[in-house]
Amino acid sequence: MYKKLILLFFILAFLFSSCFTTVPNGGNSSSDFASEENLASLTFINNSHFKVKIYKDINPSDDSSQPIFELDAGTQETKELPPSRDPSVGNVFYIRYFVQILDAQESETQKPFYAKAKRTIANIKVVLQSGKAETREIEQPPKGSLTFANAYIRVQNNSSYAIEVLNGDSILTSVDSERISLESEKKGVYKIKMPWFEDSKIMNNFKFFNSSLNKSYEVKKFELKQAHIYNFTIDNNGVVGSYVVEKIEY
Repeated sequence: MYKKLILLFFILAFLFSSCFTTVPNGGNSSSDFASEENLASLTFINNSHFKVKIYKDINPSDDSSQPIFELDAGTQETKELPPSRDPSVGNVFYIRYFVQILDAQESETQKPFYAKAKRTIANIKVVLQSGKAETREIEQPPKGSLTFANAYIRVQNNSSYAIEVLNGDSILTSVDSERISLESEKKGVYKIKMPWFEDSKIMNNFKFFNSSLNKSYEVKKFELKQAHIYNFTIDNNGVVGSYVVEKIEY
């Protein structure tokens, strides 16, 4: 009798667990449902001159969200995705463009760096249907149609020592190497995060620090504008002249 009860228990447990299915691509959400048999196929073709990242049903305001597609200029990619839960709504894909502001020769890591941008209207709606394939093309954005996020500090260290870049009490890390120390005769780029809606901010405690000499090089208060690069040169005496400003635009 005892063995029969154990056998009955395992049969019921198996039947109970079989009622649940695993949903691919991150599990159930309010917008998607799928099994391995009813996925949809989606291809994005990047006809623009820029690297792009594409986000599904998320309009990213920062760098915390993960894109579902990453495409270099002139490339394409196909992915199998869950069908849209509501065909009248579909899924919305948000595009971010990346414009090169630092080439490989300037970078400490020998890799280029890109500034993030978006178009006012660049979202793509797709109704994903089970077993069907969809293709969407990303065109080259018109001149002047991109809006850039953040501002950047570019530093050329011509001194004999490594230096650190500080905004207030915070030590900034180089965007290309993520290092806090900029070595002698090297160039580094530092991102100052700014919301898309913020046009500018006042930098009233920006400075460079030489840890070898325990000496700070203060920078006079200045206005930092969205989508601009501020170029500084440092030598053994401190900041050389005034900074040079470049506007990031396309």
